[in-house]
Amino acid sequence: LSNPDFSAVNFKILRQPIYGMRSADSEWGEKYVEIRNKHEIIREDTGESMGVVGEKYFTTDYATYSENIVEAFQESKNDVNTDNATCDFQVYEGGRKMKAIVKLPGHKLEPVVGDISQCQFKAFDSLDMTWARAFYYYLFRYWCSNGCDTVDFKIRFYQKHTKQMSSDESIAKLQKRIISSIKSFHENEALFKSWVNTPIEFDDAMGIFKDTLAAYRDAQGKIRHSEKLLDNMRFILSDNFNHLGHNGWAAYNAATEWATHLEDKIRGKSHNVERNRSAEVAKMLASPAWNTHFSTGD
Repeated sequence: LSNPDFSAVNFKILRQPIYGMRSADSEWGEKYVEIRNKHEIIREDTGESMGVVGEKYFTTDYATYSENIVEAFQESKNDVNTDNATCDFQVYEGGRKMKAIVKLPGHKLEPVVGDISQCQFKAFDSLDMTWARAFYYYLFRYWCSNGCDTVDFKIRFYQKHTKQMSSDESIAKLQKRIISSIKSFHENEALFKSWVNTPIEFDDAMGIFKDTLAAYRDAQGKIRHSEKLLDNMRFILSDNFNHLGHNGWAAYNAATEWATHLEDKIRGKSHNVERNRSAEVAKMLASPAWNTHFSTGD
């Protein structure tokens, strides 16, 4: 955090009017006219279109948002251990989407001896309005080099692109969220220990996944279940049960492993799939199917 690299997000954006061909009662016939309430966002350095937005969309470049994130952590040093903290900023689809990861090695929890998780934060944003501006913390388990994470199921921060906010306001809101998230992160250790001590049968855990992660509505609105996803979850759950025991901690980590360890063949771009899956895990943790077996600490 002391010397962040903003190069990936350090580009300017332009807001340009959009014109469409319209019929006109004149001797020249059809002509281009400006389309009201619609604008195109252009990446200035490449000239590439980032998407079409509405009149109420407030354009804020990624660099400003990224700098606000770093400053919010720096101003939280009295409440947050930022020693050796790092941040990484990435963009996708030519700049249409961005993701930031902040790692805090000074904040860890250990629900099981030797099973250590680090506190990290993710931030999302987009210029094409496909990703709402989001900021939340999650766990990174050391047992796997790729990590095993999920969106936090207590504290979330979303900001619509139709809402304008100054840098000072944004930093203050981020700082408040950082401090409360760190507190929640450490409080979750007791919750996770309760999951470690709560047994569950294999079929019951699969039943949770069937009613949540694998459930979807077909074209007729009928609830169905993805057999392909369930087959994948059987393998993942068995592996976690073998390592962690037949308990809620293993079921939880099976779900988060599915969210972040993507198969070789997936539909869609990996950054979209991972983000959507993590959101599905968050929904699972708030579902009656999960709460029937495990506490959520509420």
